[in-house]
Amino acid sequence: ETLEGSILAGAPHLSVIERMLEQLVIGQGEGVLYLTKPSEYKVVDVRVYNVSGTEITRMAWEGEQAQIDLSNAPSGVYLVEFTYNGVRNTRKVVHAQ
Repeated sequence: ETLEGSILAGAPHLSVIERMLEQLVIGQGEGVLYLTKPSEYKVVDVRVYNVSGTEITRMAWEGEQAQIDLSNAPSGVYLVEFTYNGVRNTRKVVHAQ
């Protein structure tokens, strides 16, 4: 199942990270977020926050695919922040147990 994220913040012009996020796929299953991005985007910093702003996890995402395990996190809305070359953008995901 693929979740469609909503862009919550970003530059007024289409930035490199926004182009990457247009091609980003976020899937969810068994409490895990599955991320897929084009290979030309090298290292992307990924941070997950709950709605209170507390950082749940972070990772340096290399390669085309990555997984973020939220199985121990309570159900709710989470913000997934992506940073590439100093530019940040955020997607909202709903995690349901």
